[in-house]
Parts: sequence; structure tokens; C-alpha cells
Amino acid sequence: MAVAQETSAKAIKVADIILIEEGERIVDVEIAFSEAITAPQGAVHTIDLLRNALNSSGWITKAVMSANKGASDETPLTSDEQATKDGNAKDNKPSKD
Repeated sequence: MAVAQETSAKAIKVADIILIEEGERIVDVEIAFSEAITAPQGAVHTIDLLRNALNSSGWITKAVMSANKGASDETPLTSDEQATKDGNAKDNKPSKD
């Protein structure tokens, strides 16, 4: 009988997820790969792993439940609301969408 080798998992930061906002709406998402991704094949593999993870309800639940660790349960402010709170508001007219 073969003895199973124990391997420890380690987290490697491979990218930042960036949401693109126009006005009050999120219109796109971009991936800014870190220096850990050194070739296009690594980027493709990373996106494949992410896509597969997004198909797992268990992974989604774990990610969502960890999103608010250490934060309050308050609804996040939009960029305009944050600007108003910080005193940096430009023109806070509501959109007509």
C-alpha cells in the first residue's frame, strides 16, 4: 500500500479583479494579472481555474461568506455617495435611468 504524501496548499496572488464603473453602473470587469503570471498560457490557465470555480456553488458560497470579514453589514456606498460623505461631491444629481 502506498503512503500518501501530505502537501500543503499555499495561496499565490495572481491577479486583481477590477470593476469598471460608468456613472452609477458597473459596466465591465477586468483582470490585472500579477507578476506571478509570466506567460499568456498562465493567464489562460488562471482564467480556466476561475471559470471552473465559478461553476461550484460551494466555492461561490465560501467566497461570498468571506467577502465581509472584519467589515460591517452596511450596504456599500456608491462612488457618488462616498464622494458626498467625504465632501468631494461634484454633481450629485440622480440619474434618469
